[in-house]
Amino acid sequence: KINVDFFDTENSDYKLQYILNNNNFDNSDAIIGPLYFENAHWVANRINIPVIAPIYSKKQGSKSDANLIKSAVSPFYLEDIILNYFKENYDGENIVVINDEKPENQSKLWRIVDKIKEMESLKTVSVIKTEKGYIDDESFVQKLDTLSKNWVLLISDEKIATTAAVNNLKTFAEDVDVRLFSLEKGRNFDNIDNVLLGKLEFTYPTDELTNFEDSKVASFYTKYWKKYKSL
Repeated sequence: KINVDFFDTENSDYKLQYILNNNNFDNSDAIIGPLYFENAHWVANRINIPVIAPIYSKKQGSKSDANLIKSAVSPFYLEDIILNYFKENYDGENIVVINDEKPENQSKLWRIVDKIKEMESLKTVSVIKTEKGYIDDESFVQKLDTLSKNWVLLISDEKIATTAAVNNLKTFAEDVDVRLFSLEKGRNFDNIDNVLLGKLEFTYPTDELTNFEDSKVASFYTKYWKKYKSL
């Protein structure tokens, strides 16, 4: 059971100040928001209860308070999780990085490739770039090692580029040892068959995890299904 009060700040400094001046939050357990990080930081500076910033902001790395909870992790942190996994588990695999044509992804591409190249005992890392969203079949034939294990890292949030990458890997999945990695599982994977992703041992970092093996979680889903006939 929970009691919730809603306040619309209208993204206005004046309205935010008015809300704080005319309401007593001393008996509240937490405040969620405001949505914009700087406003949440401003509130955390003026009250002593936990303030939860619900959306990631590039500015959150430089601002902090003891009672300010940053609920969304930095994408750089998720990058580091994948790269650390590579470093800890690399055993001579052929690494292929797939990138789209978006300008904002080019610096990310070479930042990640440079970090991969720092790995000890690295044999090879190569890059495949899409052209107008599509990938030349020959690029995969040339880059994949049919006699060895292959790690394919997708750096893209584009649906067309993602579909092109997965469809190309699908043709090799039965005969070649291929494992697909991504920096996240976003909407670009919505139309991708999960069975196929399973065959490719699709691996990605996430800041959200529901542990269905936990007895309390399983009990909740069972009760919810019985009541609403839906999950």
